[in-house]
Amino acid sequence: MSISKTFSAKLVLLNPLLRREDATLPSSLSVNVSFEGQLPAGLSQTDMPLEVSITLPYEFVNYIMPVIKAASIPMQEEDDPGERRGDVQYITFLPLRTDFDRHEASHWLHVGENIREWLLDVVVETHCPEWAWGSDLYWIALFAAHPNIERFPWALWDPKIAMVDTFGDRWMQDKSNRAEHNEHCTVQTACSVCRRAQDCLWEEFSRLAGLFFRVPIITAAAAAAADDV
Repeated sequence: MSISKTFSAKLVLLNPLLRREDATLPSSLSVNVSFEGQLPAGLSQTDMPLEVSITLPYEFVNYIMPVIKAASIPMQEEDDPGERRGDVQYITFLPLRTDFDRHEASHWLHVGENIREWLLDVVVETHCPEWAWGSDLYWIALFAAHPNIERFPWALWDPKIAMVDTFGDRWMQDKSNRAEHNEHCTVQTACSVCRRAQDCLWEEFSRLAGLFFRVPIITAAAAAAADDV
């Protein structure tokens, strides 16, 4: 699932020419765009492909040309004793227990509840990378426990953890995730469609978990056992 997000803004640049007697001397217009925040360890060494679009009114296009340059700006590191990113002991819901089975709904429900508690009791701050990351994992766990969206038990969802702009939002909007399930499909007797969805969700969970949790999220022995199921 390839996801990107587009941000747009409109600017009006006043007085593009110097207000001088010789109005033919142009001033240099400068617009800075910066990206603030902290990347998780799993993305810090990854190239970031960006698309930047600039639209000029027709009457200006023959006279000025935008020049786009990329540069890294060193940020002053704040002295924050509460900073715990990258500390695996801070992420209390990982690693998963050694008998974790991605096709077992009760296992996913247990993981989802642990993530919920971590978000609400440990992270708390909703406008930080950990909250966004944990929210995505929370929704993956809930949908992996109940892959049949048409029968999803919404009573499981804690509304303190929003769905908007999370993995859950994207999963709900993807029509391919509404494939027809067996009429007898239940939590106890998952159909082949559910199992394929759980495989997909497990792959995404593993990928996302590695962004902050930089050690194996499950032991090799447990993973091998799950593959044999």
